[in-house]
Amino acid sequence: MTKYFQSILLATCVLLSAAGAASAERVDLWDLQKYKTGAFATDCRNCEEDRGIDLECKAGQRQIFVAIPGAATEYGRKGKRTHVTIVVGGWKRVYRARMDYQGLIGYLPQFKISLDNPLFERLAAGRSMTVRFQGETTEVSLRGSARVLEGFSRACRTGIAAR
Repeated sequence: MTKYFQSILLATCVLLSAAGAASAERVDLWDLQKYKTGAFATDCRNCEEDRGIDLECKAGQRQIFVAIPGAATEYGRKGKRTHVTIVVGGWKRVYRARMDYQGLIGYLPQFKISLDNPLFERLAAGRSMTVRFQGETTEVSLRGSARVLEGFSRACRTGIAAR
């Protein structure tokens, strides 16, 4: 094989390797999954356990289950009552939460809100969310949240999540 072909082959392998790695990277763009019994929205695509915030509802119900894996800590106690502070723009609220433990993620805050809670509207309108939990501060991108949360809200309210 000539040096020219070796160079082309090496360059092709490097490009294909980089393309494969890029497709598996976390994408800070909100994603919506609808299924027969409800809907699930999160702040990223291709993120596996590297999610910032998860929202889940049962179809036809107005209650949202909020989990914030991006604020997870190494230490805690599953089921412990705690507080989490959320700031979006100039808006700030403290929510009562419970700690959950998720293997690779750690101890994270979870709580419930209604679709009418101001947090839901702020998530759709804001650019980023600051979360304070257990003495740590985390930023979560809200890029692309408006479109996703509109579909999420519709699925939760109407119970027609499978469309």
